[in-house]
Amino acid sequence: MKKMTRRVASESNECQPEFLMFIGAMAKHNWDSSKCVREWRDAYNCVTANRNKGSAKRKSTLNYHVMRLAKGL
Repeated sequence: MKKMTRRVASESNECQPEFLMFIGAMAKHNWDSSKCVREWRDAYNCVTANRNKGSAKRKSTLNYHVMRLAKGL
């Protein structure tokens, strides 16, 4: 089982409301995706916006800094 870190927990629910609206609309319309285009577009836009935002800058991990210090010794 994968351990949930703070970073994974915070990233995993960024588009949750959009996907819940999409799933709710799908259930309401008997799983007919042609009637849920607006909800799908909102969820897709959220995911693409967050994908671009996350790739811009990544935080350095503790292991990275430890290995960097170990190299210098």
